[in-house]
Amino acid sequence: MISVSLGQETQPDTNMQDIGKKLNLKSGWQVLVLNAPTGIAEALQAQGMEVHPTPAAGIAYDAVQVFATDSRELNYYVPMAEPTLKRNGVLWVAYPKKSSGIKSDLNRDSGWEAITGLGYVPVRQVAIDETWSSLRFKHESERSAPSKFGVDAPGIDRKIRTVEIPQDLREALESAGLLETFEKLAFTHRKEHVLAVQDAKRPETRARRIGKTIEMLMGQQLLGR
Repeated sequence: MISVSLGQETQPDTNMQDIGKKLNLKSGWQVLVLNAPTGIAEALQAQGMEVHPTPAAGIAYDAVQVFATDSRELNYYVPMAEPTLKRNGVLWVAYPKKSSGIKSDLNRDSGWEAITGLGYVPVRQVAIDETWSSLRFKHESERSAPSKFGVDAPGIDRKIRTVEIPQDLREALESAGLLETFEKLAFTHRKEHVLAVQDAKRPETRARRIGKTIEMLMGQQLLGR
């Protein structure tokens, strides 16, 4: 099992217009996309990338995006994909979200031995759509800083499953009469809301995310009545 603090997962785009930007891909790049669902390759092509569904002889790819529903597919595609990636290239592997309903033994923290065994570590997570999340991997030799595997974000303890609520979020919850409701959420949900607030780069973004948390909790209360 692997555990890494990757921050708040980037939220999915409904039309995939920004998928290339989200995956740090650039127009003109040669991109290998293996086992992709319908629409992915087309979206990347529309954003200026040269997309290949299978490895082409003699090409070192700027980026590789693999889709794997489970470790069996991962074990099949990784040996095919990894050797085609140019040095310092961008490597992503997508796996089904738990909410997708697809049976899988992959999740953010486990199932990646086929990649980690080659010296890669996950450094970032994004949501591609409502079905797929994707992890970006970097080789240890390319990292300028040590891996943060097992390092929780400030105020979050995965071992004892506690989440420290930031003061501004706490005040907003108390003002709305929702603090107790928030504290009754599952650890994972509390963590996601707090990470969203912590990861905000600007005050207005932070305030907007706090507002969305309040709206979500109020909606849950109404549904529960």
